[in-house]
Amino acid sequence: MVKDYNLIVQEINRKFPSTVNKMTRKYIKVQPGSVDDHRDITALLEARKAEHYVIDRLANRPIKIVIKGLPVDTDVADIEADLVQKGFAIEKVAQLRKFSTKAPLPIFMVEVRRTETAQDIYDAKNVCYLCVTIDPFRRKPGITQCYNCNYFNHSSKNCKMNSRCLKFGKNHRTGECNTKEKIEKPKCINCNKEGHVASLRSCSAFPKIKPKKGDANPSNNKTQNKANTLPKTRPVEANLSYASVCSGKINQKMAPQGITASHDQESHRPTTQSEGTSPPKTTLELISETSQHTLRN
Repeated sequence: MVKDYNLIVQEINRKFPSTVNKMTRKYIKVQPGSVDDHRDITALLEARKAEHYVIDRLANRPIKIVIKGLPVDTDVADIEADLVQKGFAIEKVAQLRKFSTKAPLPIFMVEVRRTETAQDIYDAKNVCYLCVTIDPFRRKPGITQCYNCNYFNHSSKNCKMNSRCLKFGKNHRTGECNTKEKIEKPKCINCNKEGHVASLRSCSAFPKIKPKKGDANPSNNKTQNKANTLPKTRPVEANLSYASVCSGKINQKMAPQGITASHDQESHRPTTQSEGTSPPKTTLELISETSQHTLRN
């Protein structure tokens, strides 16, 4: 929470009466009433030098693609120059890396500004004079952590928060830190515990993904467990020959007279509430929608 946040909220509410302000955890979520208000409120926060981050409108978000088929040592500047020459407005080109070893991969992620011809990039057959494959970029599900402030649920592109180094929490980005060697006893800048950095997913301050309704289906588990259950076997009886079992006479011999209902049928007999079975309970979930034009400070 920024200092004198109440004065900033008052100014926003006074100049933009249709704005909705809501407290969400440690942030104030500002929901503008229009696209113009979204732009003007962003400018106001920047003028006041208030820490905040912006969630872009869907129409303003770039198209993200991945290019495969180029050598691993291809310069990203050459890729950008080639695509610009083809008529595309390129915002960013980055080379993907393997998560565990940070080794560069022969896969390049490109952000294309949304224009009338932006979708034509999927029809491109070659980049840097080589045949390539272009696919939509699919981000792995999980929590987004900002490279600038190392807080969560937003990217560094629209982050106006103070920079925090992942290693020591100083006012610079982790990539700009002069300390390049591994830290023996790191201290998390989010939970203040020693032994890990703030990017560790098992950190107590790292947000956990809540399972969506319907992900776990109890009926499927019951069906699967039933399929894995071995059938009941007949108890071993003395003086019982193999020929008697095959002839079918054993079934008539084992069935008691006067009983017509099987054990399975009786086990499904309806029970009353007085016998200890309580009526089923139902739950009601409330779903809320938020506007696309969202600011947070």
